[in-house]
Amino acid sequence: KFNNLSTASPASVFLLSRLYPKIDTILIGSGDTIELPSPEFRKACDEHKIGLLIETTQQAIATYSVLLDDLRNFAALLVPATQKQITDSEKVYLQRRKSKETSKPEIES
Repeated sequence: KFNNLSTASPASVFLLSRLYPKIDTILIGSGDTIELPSPEFRKACDEHKIGLLIETTQQAIATYSVLLDDLRNFAALLVPATQKQITDSEKVYLQRRKSKETSKPEIES
């Protein structure tokens, strides 16, 4: 489990490099902002010829789907995002729901 990139160690890269089929990329979702892993982690990736894709977690989730569709051999390290990004469709849904709630006639008892 990764709560931040500081827990990603070169030993993790070593273990991933031993998998079959060989992992060619590690997809990193670094939370709400792009954060680089340690220089030691990046060096271990270079030594084992494993590429890095570093994005916010929200972007990495979309990239994850693309990599799956491309049948790539990859690992994903996804740090939980702390801020929920609301999509346009969610905004429309919430606005409609709010307008329905405010337009309901009051029932007298």
